[in-house]
Amino acid sequence: MTAHFDFTQKPWPLLIGGRESAAESGRMFETLDPSTGNVLARVADGGAADADRAIAAAREGFETGWGTLTPKARSRHLMRFADAIRARAEAFAWAETLDVGRPISITSTEVEGLADSVEYYAGILLGLSGETLNVSDPTLADFTLREPIGVCGLITPWNYPALLAVLKIAPALAAGNTAVLKPSEVTPVSSALLAECALEADLPPGTLNVVHGGAEPGMRLVTHPDVGKISFTGGTVTGQRIFEAAAKGMKRMTLELGGKSPLLVMEDADIGAAVEAAFTDNVRNSGQVCAACTRLIVQRSVHDEFVAALEERLRGVRVGRAQDPETQMGPVVSAAQRDRIAGCMAAAEREGAEVRRYVDLDGRDDLEGGYFLSPALLLNARAGMSTTREEIFGPVQSVLSFDTEAEGIALANDTEYGLAAAVFTRDSGKAMRAARQIRAGTVCINAGRKVSVDAPFGGFRMSGFGKERGKDALLDDTQLKNVRYALD
Repeated sequence: MTAHFDFTQKPWPLLIGGRESAAESGRMFETLDPSTGNVLARVADGGAADADRAIAAAREGFETGWGTLTPKARSRHLMRFADAIRARAEAFAWAETLDVGRPISITSTEVEGLADSVEYYAGILLGLSGETLNVSDPTLADFTLREPIGVCGLITPWNYPALLAVLKIAPALAAGNTAVLKPSEVTPVSSALLAECALEADLPPGTLNVVHGGAEPGMRLVTHPDVGKISFTGGTVTGQRIFEAAAKGMKRMTLELGGKSPLLVMEDADIGAAVEAAFTDNVRNSGQVCAACTRLIVQRSVHDEFVAALEERLRGVRVGRAQDPETQMGPVVSAAQRDRIAGCMAAAEREGAEVRRYVDLDGRDDLEGGYFLSPALLLNARAGMSTTREEIFGPVQSVLSFDTEAEGIALANDTEYGLAAAVFTRDSGKAMRAARQIRAGTVCINAGRKVSVDAPFGGFRMSGFGKERGKDALLDDTQLKNVRYALD
């Protein structure tokens, strides 16, 4: 791939009612390339008034356009949307690389999943149906209907902006809803490309609307009476505020929030496989992954072997600008994020952890202007440390030890979160006990990959509720109606 995409060539507008639009205020904001600190794009800075316009367009589109289509017609439209996304695969790859800082060697293959995800929902929507119920009253015929909710407000984060937007848009539209997307103002470029794909696919006006900007348009979606559902992915504190605000309107909600996921390594584990899973979660997207295993909980008898092997892998990581095809780990997304992570590691040292960094970035002139960190481990970590309990969202993992299986599972559950977990053991009994006892929405056994479009994903407790991905995401974007028909 060649970096010939210049996202500064034009200002990126909002998409409202099937038309590109400036913000009512006329304001723009800039997004930066985290590898260099240079301006990447200028984007329309929407506000509450723009959110109101988008919601009105979505409501009209639901009542007169998209919401009136047959399932087959919706499926065909979504297939065209997928085709438009696939035709722009290279642009999406560079948007994610230059806006997020994820290496081009990774985004160039990741973007294949964008169109695939839309096609998945375009296919399974044809099987969406209610059921006939054999109720106890013989004078009634009873059946259920799966109906769309109406207008869905979709609020996405900055770490995987294209993928997480698609994973909200596709099931919402497949279920017959219309949508207003409010992407993160930190990484808006791929969502602007999705807006262009919607126009190219000729989605009916109002079907998909995109409003860029900060917190103001997002909170307007949460409080507006014409929005029937909010789907939010992001930090737990913001999720709590959204939950409280949306409760006044009794909105349907999906919240995919923070995590502090455990990787539990038993003494009989395949150490190489466990190390590879830990390494990937440290380096992938510079550790800015909600489901990453950031608590490495290792049985004492294999602790030193595991740590030594993981350290060897981390020392070999190629940290560099995301545009470089040889880079394995790029920058974190912003200077603020870099400084916050550095502050967390300083706190770990004060609490008694041994902080080890594995790539020397001093004197690297090629990284000037960017927001780079070395992958790191916090050795001698304890369960009560703030850095063991709080989400850091960077290339940092705490390493803890345990002696017995029960102690390991207790450590895995010693968190307010419950998004994901991984367990490595060759003993099927241990594996199944861990799967049942660990309180997390996804538990992986001898595997590190926690998500795919065709399987449900979502957390427990402070990690939120509701499901994204899989058939369950489609069902979560519908409401179930019961019909009772008198036969007499």
